[in-house]
This record gives sequence, structure tokens and C-alpha cells, in this order.
Amino acid sequence: MSRRGRNRRLRDERAQTAVEGLTTILLDRELPDKIRITAARDLVRTARRHNLRLPDSIRHWICKSCHSPMLPGGSARIRIRSGFRITTCTICGHFRRLPIKDGEKR
Repeated sequence: MSRRGRNRRLRDERAQTAVEGLTTILLDRELPDKIRITAARDLVRTARRHNLRLPDSIRHWICKSCHSPMLPGGSARIRIRSGFRITTCTICGHFRRLPIKDGEKR
């Protein structure tokens, strides 16, 4: 295996651990909002740079427009209408419409 291939695998592993670490920071409610906002921005940047998918548990809670965390009751407004969960970012006004699955609570 070439030297270049070994470095790529090591970079991918480090990127994956960085994404996992930033996810735990983002989900920690005791941390200040400024740290969580920075973690969300860095999480998106790292995932894009290394062509990684964001974890499903966190992807819906980061605004696609301004990359800030959409925290219910804080920086996000959540409404249920016609079988869709509409999450609006209160920072930039961008909204997401996600269908509610049959087993999901309303």
C-alpha cells in the first residue's frame, strides 16, 4: 500500500472521531450556547471537508442555511401541520419540512 493511502485512512479515522466528539458537545445542554454554536459550525465544516455524512440524530437539528444549532424553544420554532414537522430557525428564518412517520409521537 502506498504511503498516500495510509495517510488517507488515518485522516478519515481522525475526522470520524472529531465528528463524534463535536456531536457530543452539541448535544450537551449544560454547555453555553456560544460553544454549541461553534461546535455545530465546525461539525458541518469537518463533515464537508472529509465527505462524511452527519449523524442522523443531529442532522435535522442543524440549520442548512446558517449552520447554527436549532434548539427547540431557543433558536428553533417547531410546528406540526398536515403530517409534517416544520422546524423554523429563528436566527435566519430558514425552515425544514419533515414528514412525520406513523410511529412518531405528535
